[in-house]
Amino acid sequence: MRKILLILLFFCMISANVHATPEQRAEFAKMPGFVSAYTYEDGECFLELESISPEEYNPPRYQISVITYFITDHTPTITVRSMTFRYHYARQTIHLKGMDGKWYWLNPDENPISMCQIQLADLLFQQCYQMPFFH
Repeated sequence: MRKILLILLFFCMISANVHATPEQRAEFAKMPGFVSAYTYEDGECFLELESISPEEYNPPRYQISVITYFITDHTPTITVRSMTFRYHYARQTIHLKGMDGKWYWLNPDENPISMCQIQLADLLFQQCYQMPFFH
């Protein structure tokens, strides 16, 4: 089953969207090399651990990229996305590079979806540096 799922993931990388099922979501949760970043009412976001790439290490500034897999039960697709986060540890701020190439401040007071992205960014920071971002 793992071999089939890895082949499926390969096709995800090419097409960005493929069919998924709740069973595949459960398989992702069991697979080594993937960690759940957060769940939402009808789906889950996973980080691919091997894809974590620290791009800037200049404390208090950090920049990390990762490949994420969003599995949504009601749309039966796996959405693969490369995400890049910019951190400022002293200010405790995180920015996400948008698909348009611009940087967006993750502020849950202005945009509720930012909370999920902040959870993802915090987990990514912890996976990369073995320490929490927020203090």
